[in-house]
Amino acid sequence: MRRMRTLIIKISSVLCLLLLSQQVLSQSLEVVKLYNAKGKQVKQDKLFDAVKEAELVFFGEEHNSIVSHFLSEQVFDAFIAGEGKAALGMEMFERDQINDLEKLTKEKAPLEEWKALTRVWPNFSDYHGLVQKSLDASAPLIASNIPRKYASALFHGGRDSLVLVLAGHKNEACDPNFVVDRSLSQYAALADGELHMGGKHLVEAQAIKDATMAMSIMEYLKNDFRVFHLNGSYHSDFHQGIMWYVQQEDATKKVVTLSVVSAENTDWDKSYAGKADFIFVVNEAFPVSY
Repeated sequence: MRRMRTLIIKISSVLCLLLLSQQVLSQSLEVVKLYNAKGKQVKQDKLFDAVKEAELVFFGEEHNSIVSHFLSEQVFDAFIAGEGKAALGMEMFERDQINDLEKLTKEKAPLEEWKALTRVWPNFSDYHGLVQKSLDASAPLIASNIPRKYASALFHGGRDSLVLVLAGHKNEACDPNFVVDRSLSQYAALADGELHMGGKHLVEAQAIKDATMAMSIMEYLKNDFRVFHLNGSYHSDFHQGIMWYVQQEDATKKVVTLSVVSAENTDWDKSYAGKADFIFVVNEAFPVSY
C-alpha cells in the first residue's frame, strides 16, 4: 500500500509538472495566478525581472505543495540568471549540518543518498530539483536554520536553558540575547498559542529560528553573495520574520518577497494584501506530496 501511494504521488507530480511547464500562471488552467501586493494580477516576466535584480529573495512556500516546489525552481532559475554570485539558503537544513553539506557537495553525492548521510526532511525528494539547480550553478547551499534542539530548549526552559545547551556551540545559533518585537503581527498571532500550548516561550522559540536564519543569510550577503532563501511562508510573510531581522542589521539590500497561498480558487482575496511583493494563489484541488 505504501509503495502504491508513493507511485501515485510520483505520477501526480509528473502530471503537475507537465501541465505547469506548458501553461504556468495561465488563467484558463486556473492552477495558479500571480498577483502583486495590492492584488493586481501580473505576468511572470515582471516577477522574473524583479528577482534578477534582487540581492535577497525570500520564497515563502507551502511545504507539501507540488505547485509551490515547481514555482520555486522557476523563480530560482531567474534569480541565478541575474548578475553576481548566487547562493541558496534553505530552512530545511540546520547550522550544525554546514560541514555535512559542504562534504556532500564537494563529493557530488547523489541526492538520493543524502538521507543516509545527513538529516533531511521526510519529503526531501520534493526539494531535489531546487538543490540540483544550486549544485549545477555552483551556488553554495546554506544550512540556515537553528538546530531544533536549541529552539526546543528555549521553548521549554527559556533563555537560561538556551544558554546552557549552546555552550561550546555558539556558531550554531544567533546571539541568545536576540531581540523579539512582539508587536509584529506574525508574532502577535502566536501569543494566544503560548497559553494553549502550555508554554510561555512559544514566540521566542519561533523568533530564534527567524533570527538565526537571518544571521545565516547575512554571512553570505556580507561576502557579496546574492541569496535566494526558501522557507515556509510564515517566516517571511508581511515582510516580517527573517526579513525583519535582516533589516535590523542592513536595511539597504534590495529584497523581493514571494508567498504561496492555497485556496478554493485562484481569485484574489483581501486577506492576501501586503503578504509579499508577489503572491502565488494556487488552486488547493491540485495534488500535494503528503
